[in-house]
Amino acid sequence: MKFSFIVPVYNVEKYLEQCVQSILCQPFDDFELILVDDGSTDSSGALCDKLAQTDARIRVIHQENGGLSEARNTGIRNAKGTYILFVDSDDYIAPGILSKINETIDCYENADVVFLEAIKFWPDGRQEPMADGYKADRINGKTKDQVLDFLTTMPKFPGSACTKVIRRELLDESMFFEKGLLSEDIDWCYRLFGKAERYAYLPQPYYYYRQSRQGSISNAVSTRSVESVLWIVEKWAKKAPADAYESTVNSFAAYQYMILIYILSALDKKTAKLYWKRAAKLKWLLSYGKTRKLKLVRICANLMGVRCTSRLLRFYRRRVQA
Repeated sequence: MKFSFIVPVYNVEKYLEQCVQSILCQPFDDFELILVDDGSTDSSGALCDKLAQTDARIRVIHQENGGLSEARNTGIRNAKGTYILFVDSDDYIAPGILSKINETIDCYENADVVFLEAIKFWPDGRQEPMADGYKADRINGKTKDQVLDFLTTMPKFPGSACTKVIRRELLDESMFFEKGLLSEDIDWCYRLFGKAERYAYLPQPYYYYRQSRQGSISNAVSTRSVESVLWIVEKWAKKAPADAYESTVNSFAAYQYMILIYILSALDKKTAKLYWKRAAKLKWLLSYGKTRKLKLVRICANLMGVRCTSRLLRFYRRRVQA
């Protein structure tokens, strides 16, 4: 079997069928679809079973609620495909794209990871590209070092598990998602890029990412989200990197540090005060940033401090969104 789709399911009765049908309707049919019902309290679990009765490629696993990471880990443990794709159950994929993914893998020497494009869409029908900044000539046919060096220069860190195809043999227990962590994809991608050797990129829309869903854990800044990003940055940042990959991860972490000081400005002052001391100790990470934005943030942080820079980032973001 070539592909395993892993779809964690939790209280998404309104969106689940659209997600599942977008996968089942792919003309390339050498795949399985694993629905992991993570203790849903609505009718999502029953809908999983109903959908499984319509297509033999669907397997359903019911488990007690353990969170997104544990649902994905359950899927990995049970997957049989040579390659794995993660799809969140309120999103969907483009028609006919799996054939193109298969062609890309075959074309580029059985790549370990294939980067994919995503589209954001809103309830009012508006759509826009995620615009991660991939470039085919900087990924396809390039060495691991060349690809990772390019990733450090992209405007955003490509940290979503859902916009990648991954060779299953890479996903041993060391590659399970961290339980109880928000932004778990970031930590996971740092580990993935350390293991994968061959990369490819398919420059066609693949993933449709739903925005502004009520109840989505990505909608609000909370102390938990701050703690998760801070935990990731503190875990991976190395003041004295031992090798080239640790230096590369510092460059990745510089972007996450910018995100950290931005979201700190969204908290009330009393709550944010609990984190500023830890955040300030990591300001050195900005010296590893390679993008123009990160270089500007570093200059601002050195001149005005991280708190003032945080407020400037928030002001800039509001202006861009206006």
